Amino acid sequence: LPDSQLDRFTIRISMGYPSLKSEMAMIHSRQANGIDREIEQVCTVEEMCQMQAECKNVHVADSMLEYIVKLVAATRENSSIERGASPRATLALTDMAKAHAYVKGQDYITPDDVKIVFEHVIAHRILLTSEADIQGVKVSDVLEEIVKTVATPKV
Repeated sequence: LPDSQLDRFTIRISMGYPSLKSEMAMIHSRQANGIDREIEQVCTVEEMCQMQAECKNVHVADSMLEYIVKLVAATRENSSIERGASPRATLALTDMAKAHAYVKGQDYITPDDVKIVFEHVIAHRILLTSEADIQGVKVSDVLEEIVKTVATPKV
């Protein structure tokens, strides 16, 4: 996809490959049951909408907003990054930190909520410089360094 379309995805998570045992179980399952099998519903549409509404009510203190903005701005100033994260990334990082806090049962976000989702929200939105690519620099290492260098607010 073009970069402008990648920026529209909130997060990117790599699940990796299944273990040998899991992959064999997947084949056995398909052989025994065919490809049409029941999928168990874990929540209703109404429950999902209610959770989304509740998530929007998770509080974000101004200090946390400033922290989020500084983290995203740091991607625009890093010498290993040619194209930093967009303002859309700032919105996505805020939303994902709120979702993470909500899942933990909190009604406010903490720096840890932001740090945990940072790479998943930002990695696919930035472009490393050709020099960084040649040197084998990893996006994850650059983002980890940003998290370490941007001052964490007190909660």
